[in-house]
Amino acid sequence: MHRPHGRIGAPDRPVHQPSSGWIKAQLDRLPQRLRFIPGSFVPLYDVPHLIQHGDHLPRAPQIIEGAIHVGGPPDRLEDRILRWLRAMAQDHLATQARQHASRLDVELGRVRVRDTISRWGSCTAAGDLSFNWRLVLAPPLIGDYVAAHEVAHRLHMDHSPHFWAVVDRLVPHRHEARLWLRQNGEALMRMGPPPG
Repeated sequence: MHRPHGRIGAPDRPVHQPSSGWIKAQLDRLPQRLRFIPGSFVPLYDVPHLIQHGDHLPRAPQIIEGAIHVGGPPDRLEDRILRWLRAMAQDHLATQARQHASRLDVELGRVRVRDTISRWGSCTAAGDLSFNWRLVLAPPLIGDYVAAHEVAHRLHMDHSPHFWAVVDRLVPHRHEARLWLRQNGEALMRMGPPPG
């Protein structure tokens, strides 16, 4: 397969053989993924918590004195921490979404968390809400804003001025939250194991 005519660059270089030096340079510029391993910090609700692992500790993660203590086999440690964070996100975001839904007197369907690569939340026409579990790593007002945003779609399935008026009625910090996501969203998406 070759480059189509009209493209910038050498027309005889096959498309499937791009400059590997350029690709490597671009990949090297990306921030490293923050893994959930002993000695690393997890920004739970934007507060750093050190992961501490020990054979004598319970397998289920627990917060003790500002650290996440977890035991069990080290080869599955990251999976256990991820499940724990996802459960925490599920509980927290579902609670926030239901509180906002109550204020608007709207019904919700299922509320769940997912491991997405580009979205913070979504709302279906049936009222099912999905949230990115990584919101549990952001400051609390960020998850609150995303929950309000998705619940507001129960009244307006668009981003019209009427929609934004509903969001503003639910959360006074919309602009700050959107700015935080623009400035920190990429780094937040690089926390934990790769999606999938």
